[in-house]
Amino acid sequence: MAANLYNQYAWLVDTIRTAGRITKREIDERWARSPLNEKGDKVYPLRSFHRHKDAIADLLGIYIGCDKFDGNRYYISDRAGNMGSDFRTKLCNVLTFANLLLDSPDMQKKVVWSRTNDGSEHLATLLDAMRNKRLVMLKLTQEKGASERIVLPYCIAQNDMQWYLAAKDDKSGGEIEVISLVDVRTVNVLKTKGVVPKWFKGDMFFASYFGKVEPIADKKRTKSDSKKQKANAASAETKNSKAESETGASANAQLSLF
Repeated sequence: MAANLYNQYAWLVDTIRTAGRITKREIDERWARSPLNEKGDKVYPLRSFHRHKDAIADLLGIYIGCDKFDGNRYYISDRAGNMGSDFRTKLCNVLTFANLLLDSPDMQKKVVWSRTNDGSEHLATLLDAMRNKRLVMLKLTQEKGASERIVLPYCIAQNDMQWYLAAKDDKSGGEIEVISLVDVRTVNVLKTKGVVPKWFKGDMFFASYFGKVEPIADKKRTKSDSKKQKANAASAETKNSKAESETGASANAQLSLF
């Protein structure tokens, strides 16, 4: 049920985005032909439409506006001023791609997926924990001693087709470290809350860890904050240099940050 609901969100965003501006009647006509319309509805139920529209805004930060002066046509709004961001662009592209596959089952055979584990199955849980400022319990694989760790997640990043977590151990109170999500078996969100320091900048931290060119720091940051950031990044880089060489983290690989 939940999976089908998210598929409908993807369908609705892509339908409106592709059309540019579209009436409710035109949405109904396309919905009637969609494979996602399992009930065979002739229209996209009005109550469901507005409920889904609000959910898309809350969950994805994508706002669907309605222009009453243009025949009540719906469009993707940029009222939050973030549709030009790299993250929103990637998100819309992913939704478009997912909708094409869902709308054309035959095309699924023409897309070859990598079978390599990249740790992406833990992303939703970690994002939920970071949003609610919760600590998480990580169960690591046998290769890592099958141990359990309680950490405060700071940030996640993708590099060389694998996902990594920047986190701080709740017990040790040491430096921020990087954990490959490939080495994580399960993630459980705890009730205990934690605070990520304001000086922490995920892009700078991972840029240093993966050997990227460090971006220009925020002008509002103080010199002391900058020193703390660089010290933690350098410490994490030294501590994890061996693990980095084993996984083959390349300095020229593309970095994607969340």
